[in-house]
Amino acid sequence: MELNKHLEALAIREKSDTGNILPAYEVKRWPAGRLEELIELGELIQIEDATSIKCPACSRGCSVEPVRGVNNDGTEYCEVMCTEEGSPDIDPFYLKQWQLTEKIRTHLPKTKKEQGDTPQHDYIIKNQGSQHLLIYKGNEEILPKKLGSKYIVYLLTHKDENISSLQLENECAIRPSVDQKRTDDVSSGLREVEHAGDLGDLADYNQEDLEGAITTLEGKIENTESQAERQGYQEQIDYIRKYMSGSTDIRGRKRKIGDPLEASRVRVTQNIKEVIKNIKNKDLKKHLKLINTGKYPSYKPDDAVFWEYL
Repeated sequence: MELNKHLEALAIREKSDTGNILPAYEVKRWPAGRLEELIELGELIQIEDATSIKCPACSRGCSVEPVRGVNNDGTEYCEVMCTEEGSPDIDPFYLKQWQLTEKIRTHLPKTKKEQGDTPQHDYIIKNQGSQHLLIYKGNEEILPKKLGSKYIVYLLTHKDENISSLQLENECAIRPSVDQKRTDDVSSGLREVEHAGDLGDLADYNQEDLEGAITTLEGKIENTESQAERQGYQEQIDYIRKYMSGSTDIRGRKRKIGDPLEASRVRVTQNIKEVIKNIKNKDLKKHLKLINTGKYPSYKPDDAVFWEYL
């Protein structure tokens, strides 16, 4: 992305709900030398290292508190506890973060009022509290109070960026869309099944329910200090995995323990498409279909398109 367009995108981001803190994993994707260039221009400054980061060791995007120290040779080490990869070392660079300065606001695109009679900005997002209003080439559309709307607004204000669907869920502060009651039902049923020594009762639940139960139990392991409770939750996880590895789905195919990134892709895709499907303005609907809803969602329209966040 050319410098001027990048500055404009950062200015829009600084004004949005996302805020003015830039984590290392985002800066890492910038063109070579861009970070140093923006610092020299006074557009951002480096601030204190983060105390927690999104784990770069796997695709789950969990928030972790890394352990830092100094090796015998004087070099710094940094490692995280990852449920997928164990305790891998990570580059201390990932703890660094930068803050946009007030100077970045000078790069905001001019509003129609500022431009006088020459309307140049046709893409506006207005924050109305619990909802967002999109103004697309003069036509207004209020997005519904749905997860998909949050994802759409985030992607529109982060043009040309690529993040995983798991990171998108985390950035929007939304937990994976698993029905909590069914998740609790699985855990409850699991205790009964375990007592009876019969795995068959879990057949009442689909793969998403079972994966949701595993996710919930993993969260409980992270949030309890009781070794006995941690062991109990882990036994339940192992029990569900044992069932999933040996059972078949409704079509008689062998179940596979789902890839967290693939499960997240399905959730994000369904939520975004549900919102787009109900957009009334045909031109806006067509434009929003430019959003890529793969494992790494992105919004990459023409260079001339930038959404102003008000």
